[in-house]
Amino acid sequence: MTEEMQTKTCPYCGEEINVNAIKCKHCGEFLEEKKEKVTGTKACPFCGEEILASAVKCKHCGEFLNKTIDRSAISGKFARVDVNDNWKKRFKIIDNVVINGAWWKYNPLFWKTSLNERWNMSCAIYFSDFLSTLSAFLFGAFYYLFKGMWLKFLIYSIIILLIAGITGGTGSAFWIIFPALAPYDYYRLKVLGKQW
Repeated sequence: MTEEMQTKTCPYCGEEINVNAIKCKHCGEFLEEKKEKVTGTKACPFCGEEILASAVKCKHCGEFLNKTIDRSAISGKFARVDVNDNWKKRFKIIDNVVINGAWWKYNPLFWKTSLNERWNMSCAIYFSDFLSTLSAFLFGAFYYLFKGMWLKFLIYSIIILLIAGITGGTGSAFWIIFPALAPYDYYRLKVLGKQW
């Protein structure tokens, strides 16, 4: 077996990666030290998905497993975020619904809740602060600019203008993207400190 084909176990998620890797392709963590391999699986205490027993970070939900599950700690997570209480409540819900504020990457626990609970969480994300949702709807891209998400303002606006140019002006319907994605994008900016 050549050196390029040899693998090692990621010390964070327990998945097999190239022996020369300095960053895991599965969980995205940089590798610092070599850990011994533990065989078998266990359930992630955060999302309940099956992971390798040697994992210290879940490959499904991205949580570090050395943390304790304490819902009051989630409150502490948002205590440092410079937003009003309505946004903090929304951020807590977003944190339970999706992974890292990515609207397309649902937390596996979200699907294990009842349809009624999922509906309530989705409504709370968009309507717990109706004025904010209405502002995003009415002012579209400018809402993003006002909230400090200038890069997304620029990219989304260019995409929508291109669609409008290609479709002969019918791209205006795509302005609905702003109120739909605003809570998730604002979460990434304020909680994770990044726009993408």
